[in-house]
Amino acid sequence: MELNKENMRKIRKLILFTALLIVVLWKYEEVLEVLGYVGHLIFPFLLGGAIAFVLNVPMNFIERHLFTEKVRKNKVSDKLARPVSLLSVLCIVVGVLTVVIFGVVPQLVNTFGNLGQSITQFIPHAQAWGGKEVFHGNKEVVELINSVQFDWDKIVETLIDFLNNGAGNMLSSTLTLSAEFQHLS
Repeated sequence: MELNKENMRKIRKLILFTALLIVVLWKYEEVLEVLGYVGHLIFPFLLGGAIAFVLNVPMNFIERHLFTEKVRKNKVSDKLARPVSLLSVLCIVVGVLTVVIFGVVPQLVNTFGNLGQSITQFIPHAQAWGGKEVFHGNKEVVELINSVQFDWDKIVETLIDFLNNGAGNMLSSTLTLSAEFQHLS
C-alpha cells in the first residue's frame, strides 16, 4: 500500500471515525443526552414542517378547483387565492376536530362506562361459577378468584390517559387520511 495523499486521507478518516466511535460507545449516556437536547430543539421545526406539508396538500386542491384561470383574471383574486385556500383548509381541519371531539369522544366515554358496569355485574357471577363448579377442589384458586377487586379510580385514570394520547393519534390519522384523499384526486 502506497502512502500517497489519497491513501493518507482515507487512513486519517478511518482513524477519526474509529476514535469518534470509541468516544460514542464509551460516553453513550452523554451522547444520548446531547442528542435528546438537539432533538428537543429541532422538534418544533419538524412538527411545523410536517403540519405545513400535510396542510399544503388539501390547500393546493382547493386552490386549483376553487380559483381556476377564469377567476384569476385580476391581481386581487390572484393574490387572495392562497390565503383563502389556507383559511378554508384550517376551517375544514377545525370542523373535523370538532366532530371528533364532540361526536366520537363522548360515545367512547359512554361505551367504556357501559363496559365497566357490565364487568362489575359479571365478576360476582364468574366468581360464584368458578368457585362452585370449575375449581371446586382447589381452595387456593377459589380464594384467588374471590379476592379479585378492581380499583375503578385507577381504571378511569388509565382511560383518561388513553383518550388524551389517543386524541393525538386520531389527529395524525385524520391528517394522513386527508393526504391520501388528495393523492386519489
